[in-house]
Amino acid sequence: MSTIPSSELLRLWKIEKLPIERAIGHILQNLTNIQKSVDVINTAYFSLCADVDNLSIQIDTKPTPKSIKKN
Repeated sequence: MSTIPSSELLRLWKIEKLPIERAIGHILQNLTNIQKSVDVINTAYFSLCADVDNLSIQIDTKPTPKSIKKN
């Protein structure tokens, strides 16, 4: 069963061309696809947050020009 976009599902539902069982199947498929996308986005977000934290730590530990002693 291929997934029908939600806008098309709504259009078919409004004109009563979509049986309940078929609508539920497509809604579940769309929900599963959305959840997969959210999971990918969350993983990327948390990875980005960790990268920013690591970069921030690296920047804070590097000596600034004022703290470098001249010989």
